[in-house]
Amino acid sequence: MKFGQSAGEILAKCSGGRSDLVQPTPHLSPREIEVLKLVAEGASTYEAAKRLHLSEYTVRDYVSAILQKMNAKNRTEAIVKAIRDGII
Repeated sequence: MKFGQSAGEILAKCSGGRSDLVQPTPHLSPREIEVLKLVAEGASTYEAAKRLHLSEYTVRDYVSAILQKMNAKNRTEAIVKAIRDGII
């Protein structure tokens, strides 16, 4: 419920902006997209690590890289942007 509310608020901010300020879609690696999809499904860092056979530290590094590349403040904002841009 909280995720949906946060996502809705972020989408409203994104869609309410100026359309002439188009930002390029960030290039995410296939593994980063895989991690982002799991996070979007609600997987914790531990759960994503287990499913991908990675350490939690590696997943955390992927999430940090995703946030930086997408210029997102948190996981929710990154997911919303990925959905809006058709990445996931």
